[in-house]
Amino acid sequence: MIRHILLYLWQLPQNVAGAFLVWMYGYDKAFPYLGAEVHVCRQFPSGICLGNYIIVKRDEPVTVAHEYGHHRQSLRWGWLYLPTVGLWSVVHLLCRRAGIFWKRRSDYYAVWPENKADKLGGVWRDDNGRRCV
Repeated sequence: MIRHILLYLWQLPQNVAGAFLVWMYGYDKAFPYLGAEVHVCRQFPSGICLGNYIIVKRDEPVTVAHEYGHHRQSLRWGWLYLPTVGLWSVVHLLCRRAGIFWKRRSDYYAVWPENKADKLGGVWRDDNGRRCV
């Protein structure tokens, strides 16, 4: 019990943000996943992990596993997760969508921190380059 409290506090900024998004968007279903809580919300634009909260648009195994990889990054980085992993992930996404630095069709999951989240979440590539769990 004490370990869970300490880990929650270690990730406090992202846990507060995650709880706020779950409250704001609501969810269609929720289930535990390896120490995190997955919230499926069809109204959410994509997928995100904020501390113990994984919020996804669809309950797809690859997406959940990838976001779980971000959960593991959050456990490692603690309060530094949002200014490092979170900020870089958002900047990368926005630059990619705008065609700055990366082509719009480039592989979003090929660069850090996305490739590290895939690895930590158990996502791998098959012979055709498709992401699998």
